[in-house]
Amino acid sequence: MIKDCNIDERHKNRRAPAFVFVWVCAIFPAVCLISACRHESGTGPTREMFLERRTPGLVLNAGYAFEYEVQSCQRVVNDIRKTIRFQTDDQESYVNMVFDNWPAREGDRVGVKLDYSVSQRFKKMDLEMEVLKMEGGNSWLWNDSSKTGLIIFLDK
Repeated sequence: MIKDCNIDERHKNRRAPAFVFVWVCAIFPAVCLISACRHESGTGPTREMFLERRTPGLVLNAGYAFEYEVQSCQRVVNDIRKTIRFQTDDQESYVNMVFDNWPAREGDRVGVKLDYSVSQRFKKMDLEMEVLKMEGGNSWLWNDSSKTGLIIFLDK
């Protein structure tokens, strides 16, 4: 018989370093990966490309889905209903926007019910958009999660 042999005492000293080793090997890389992928809300190349656009319209993933052209488009604004509609003269393509409130200043958040038909594609969205910029009568509104932007102009 082995005298004064306590198995738990012998293994107790090995548990703490093993736990730390497992934590470092498993948790630390996961934390590093998450922080490397994280960026501040609203920042990124898609948003920056959107802000470089000058022509009113609907922008999806930094490219125009609908670009308002004075020669071939119409714009309808209803101040009471807070709606804007861009459409081509032949009405093949359009963008309807219904605002909770008109964009008033940079940093505002505005609810927008958006529906559009472009290139035989129809879609509806309810978005909360941030007013990123107001310049020369135009307003740039952006929703980061859907990478959707609106450039609008109001006669106010």
